[in-house]
Amino acid sequence: MYYVDGVIHIAAPRAVVWRLFADLDRWPRWNPTVVVMAPLRGAPWAPDFRFRQTVRVGGRRLSFKPRVLYTDPGNYVTWVGRGFGVTGVHSWYFEDEATGSRVTTIEEFKGLGVPLMRLVIKPADLRAMFQASLRALKQAAEAEGPG
Repeated sequence: MYYVDGVIHIAAPRAVVWRLFADLDRWPRWNPTVVVMAPLRGAPWAPDFRFRQTVRVGGRRLSFKPRVLYTDPGNYVTWVGRGFGVTGVHSWYFEDEATGSRVTTIEEFKGLGVPLMRLVIKPADLRAMFQASLRALKQAAEAEGPG
């Protein structure tokens, strides 16, 4: 098992952050690590919703078709993606803070392919991808204004 996480404070209300996050079409515009974020099946961010996600990490492009497992829109979402002998469970949490909101993201990787994954995708590159995503979400949400 292997995991990557990150946390950031955003000087914008949670509703603004969620609205930006929930808009699949906007992901490639605000998130420099996302090439494609497109719905495939189901209601966006509802359980069993499937989407296509292509990301840049460590100079590579990787594509997945995750499925939402758990969600409480505006509060959290957890999805699972599989590929190359690895199962990744990725969660995003959105919380109110006195001066805005806090976003936490965690991805846990399991499976026989994890050792190979860590050779192909350096842990530092994966951490950098998570941090870049959080910083980009912060910048975009703060630019949106208070809502």
